[in-house]
Amino acid sequence: MIFHTMRLLALLAFALPATAAQHSSEAQLSSAPTEIFRSSNQPNRVVAAIAAKQQCEQAKGRRTGYCEIVSMDGELIGRAVDLKPESNRHPLFLWRFTRGDATVYLAGTVHVLKEGFFPLPRQYEEAFAATDLLVVEAAVEQIEPTQLQQMMLSYALLAEGSLRALLLPQTYAKLAKQAQTYGLPLEQMQGFKPALISQQLAVAAISAMGYDPALGIESYFSARIEPQKILELESVEGQLKLLLDQPLDMQTALLRETLEDFDSIAEQTDAMLSAWARGDDGEVASLIREQTGDSAAAKSFLYQLLDQRNTRMAQRIANMLSGSGSYFVLVGSAHLAGSQSVITELDKLGFSGRRIFSTDSISN
Repeated sequence: MIFHTMRLLALLAFALPATAAQHSSEAQLSSAPTEIFRSSNQPNRVVAAIAAKQQCEQAKGRRTGYCEIVSMDGELIGRAVDLKPESNRHPLFLWRFTRGDATVYLAGTVHVLKEGFFPLPRQYEEAFAATDLLVVEAAVEQIEPTQLQQMMLSYALLAEGSLRALLLPQTYAKLAKQAQTYGLPLEQMQGFKPALISQQLAVAAISAMGYDPALGIESYFSARIEPQKILELESVEGQLKLLLDQPLDMQTALLRETLEDFDSIAEQTDAMLSAWARGDDGEVASLIREQTGDSAAAKSFLYQLLDQRNTRMAQRIANMLSGSGSYFVLVGSAHLAGSQSVITELDKLGFSGRRIFSTDSISN
């Protein structure tokens, strides 16, 4: 998924609706795990999470550690320490490619994380230090917020009609329930396409679980390098078009399938983050296919989202390797998993990389 692009959608500011005060969240200080900070009787899960984490931060004082959401409405949220691998040696989502005077470190990322996943494996830091240029899918930070919002709106707005009229009654009812749970003002969003609604709902859910786009791996490294040294594999507008400009029948089908499984989003997120941390690309590929669905709409979208883009990304990376210079390339981990990953596409182009493990030195 283009989880990185989801943070663009947060630029659309809405007032949260008034709902029954029935939601709760619990936060924990990593250095004092027996202390639980609970926020209850909140209007939605996002507000509950913010309040619980604020309680934790205030109580932390000068103590070490970080505050982390560990449950929402009684449902457990995986702690970062529990999602990380126990094995001393395991594969990373990190490969090293060399050809002549060119070196590429290709890293699989997660676009939203929480503080407990930092520091990252030292090999990520070593790769960043060993390269001159950072390459991301799309350099969001280099676009002015106003321009970005205008660009987004040009793709996100319905040409005519309303969201309610577009969706089947049972689909809209499910959406309304989840919107209330996560604080989405659905009445104020009637003019937007289903894809935008789906993404906004995902943003709200991951926020309620304590994940933060500002702690995504791309954001983390982009903030530490001069803007002129950041290159793109794609473009922000290209990603927005892919996400928000699909045929409306496909968007409604994908939203319907998303809503069918949305109650298990915490479990799905835990599984995906655990697989990424273990470097289990086979499990990541399986989870992506499983969570996307088996419908014709889902398969078509996934083909565009991963397979087609993987081919284009691999060609861009091959061009780097055919020249000179050193590059640290960051792409979503889903692009480095499966039978048609960027790795397999590079292999078809004659470029074989060495996978790096948690005990390796990147120079070996």
